[in-house]
Amino acid sequence: MSKVNDYLLRLRTASPGEVLYRLRQKLLIWHLRHGDADRKIRPLASTLADAKQTALNLPEFVVNVSDAKIESILNGKRWTLNTPFDEIGLFEKFHYGRFFADICTREDAPDIRAVWEAARLQHVTFLVTLLNSAYGNSNKERTASFIRHEILEWIRRNPFLKGPHYLSAMECGLRVPVFVNALNNLPHLTEPEKDEIVTAIYQHAWWTYRRLSLYASLGNHTVCECVGLVFAGGLYRKSKEGQKWIKKGITLLDQELAHQVLSDGGPVEQSFSYHRFVLDLFGLVYDFIKLNQLSDVDRWKEKLKKGERFLKIFQQDNCGLPNIGDSDDGYAVVPDLIPHKSTEAAASIGAHLFKDSGYSVFRSDDTFFTFDHGPLGMGPLYNHGHADALAVTLAYKHRPILIDPGTFRYNGVPEWRHYFKSTRAHNTVTVDGQDQAIQANGFIWRKPYRCSVVNSEGDKSRMHTVAEHDGYQRLKHPVIHRRTVQITGGELLLEDRFKGEGSHSFELNFHFHPDVEFEKSEDGWIVANEKARCAIRLSNGHNLSPIVGAKEPILGWYSQAYGQKQPTTTLTCTQNSTPDQVIFKTIITFL
Repeated sequence: MSKVNDYLLRLRTASPGEVLYRLRQKLLIWHLRHGDADRKIRPLASTLADAKQTALNLPEFVVNVSDAKIESILNGKRWTLNTPFDEIGLFEKFHYGRFFADICTREDAPDIRAVWEAARLQHVTFLVTLLNSAYGNSNKERTASFIRHEILEWIRRNPFLKGPHYLSAMECGLRVPVFVNALNNLPHLTEPEKDEIVTAIYQHAWWTYRRLSLYASLGNHTVCECVGLVFAGGLYRKSKEGQKWIKKGITLLDQELAHQVLSDGGPVEQSFSYHRFVLDLFGLVYDFIKLNQLSDVDRWKEKLKKGERFLKIFQQDNCGLPNIGDSDDGYAVVPDLIPHKSTEAAASIGAHLFKDSGYSVFRSDDTFFTFDHGPLGMGPLYNHGHADALAVTLAYKHRPILIDPGTFRYNGVPEWRHYFKSTRAHNTVTVDGQDQAIQANGFIWRKPYRCSVVNSEGDKSRMHTVAEHDGYQRLKHPVIHRRTVQITGGELLLEDRFKGEGSHSFELNFHFHPDVEFEKSEDGWIVANEKARCAIRLSNGHNLSPIVGAKEPILGWYSQAYGQKQPTTTLTCTQNSTPDQVIFKTIITFL
C-alpha cells in the first residue's frame, strides 16, 4: 500500500511528459523481465575491442591514507553506513538471481541505502588509486590481486539486472568510474577478464541511460547517473552509443549545475551533505572530461568556485559542516579520496548573508553561528529538505553547542525518519505540534513554506537579521513566525514573535550536542562542552526544561552518522496563548 501511495503522491506533481516517461520505463522493464537481457545487451565484438584498447587519463585525488587503512580494507573493511556487513551479505544472497523489479524490501531487512553503499565498491577505488602512486603498502602485487578479485567477483555475483544493485540507476552510475579505474590501472588482466569489465561498464551505462532521474526526480541522482554516462562514454567514444552517452551526460550536467548550485553558491536541495557530494562529483567529471578532451566545460568553473566558497564559510574546525538537511554520508569517491581542486582562502570573519540559498552566518575567532531562512528544498517534491525554517546552530571555541540533530536513516523506521525531518527536531518554534510543512512520506513534502528576510545588517563584529516564514498559514487560524537574531560582543539574542489568529500552543526547542554538560543557574542553565561555556536563559519569567531521549513523543535525539542515533538533551519551553501574547526572548551569554 505504501508504494501505491508513493505513486499517487508523485502523480500529483507529474506533467504529462513525466507520466509518459514513467510508462515507457515500466514497458521497458516488462520486456527485460521476459527476455534474455544479459545476452542481448552486450557491446558488439568490434565495439568491445575498441573499448579494451582505449587508454583514458584519470583524475587525480587528494589522498589521506596510511598502511593501516590499506590493511583494514585487505582484511575485510567496507563502508556499510554502520550496518553489519554480514546482514548485507545475507540480503544479497537471498535475492541472488532475482530480477531486480521483483525485489521487495521488507521492514525487517537492512536499510537498502546501506546495501547499496557496499556495492559502490569504493574500497576498490581507494586501492586502485594507490597502485600507481607513492602511497600505500609495499605489497602492490597483493593489492592488485585483491582488486581484481573484488571487481570480477562482484560482476559475477550480480549478473545484469539481477539482485538489488540494479534497482537504482544512481548506483549504477557511481559504479562505472570504479570499473573504468580498475580497467585502466590493474596490471596483468587477461583478455576474458577485460571482456567482463568492459561488458559490465557497457551494461551499466546502457541501463543508466534508459533510467535517468528526470522531471520531478532531477537532483543529485541525476548528477551521479551522468557522471557514469560520461565515464562510460569516454571508454566507448569510438561508437555511436558512447558519443550519445557523452552528449546526454554533459547536457544534463550543464542543466543540473545551473539548477542545483544557486547564484550565491548554495544548494537548491537545502542539504549541505549533498552539496558537498554534488560538488565533488562535478570536480571528478570535470577533470575527466578535460583530461580526455571530451568537451569544453570551462563554463563550469565559476559556478563550482562559488559552491566551494559557500561551503568554506560553513566549514568549522573540529565540527565539520552543520547537519542541515538530509545526509546519507555518501562520498563522490571514498571518504579518504576527494577530487583534486584548488585551495580556497580561509573563510573571513564577520557576518555573511546568502540571499538565494537563505542563510546568515557569523564567524569570529571563537563563535560560529548559522541562521536558516531558506526554502524547504528543491521542488516539486522537496525530497532532502527538513522543516527547519528559522533554525539556528551554534559552536563556541570550536566545540558544538546547539546542533542540527541530523538524519539517522531513510528506510524501515518511519517514526524516526519523521522525527529527524520534523520542525520539532530543530532549533526553532513548533506551532500546535505540527511541522512547518506536511510530511507526505519519508521524502515527499506538501504545502511548502516560504521564508523572507525582513532586515539584515552585519560587519566583522556583529550581525542583526530578521526573518519570517509562513508555514503555519495553512492552519485553521493562521500564524506567521518572525525571528530576530543578534550577535554583538559576548552575547547572542534570539527573539521569536508571532502574528495571527486564535489560540495556539507554541513550543520552543534547543537541541544540544551530546557532549554538552548542564548546570542549573538561578534563571536558566550553564552549558559547557570542554572549555566552551555559555549561559542560556529566557526572559519574561519563562523556564527551559530538559528532555533527554524521550520516545513518546520522540524528542531529545542526535544522529552523528547515518544509521546511528543517541540520546541528547533538548531544552524546551511551551506557551499557550494567542499569537500577539507570545514572545520568546532567549539570551545566550558566552562565558
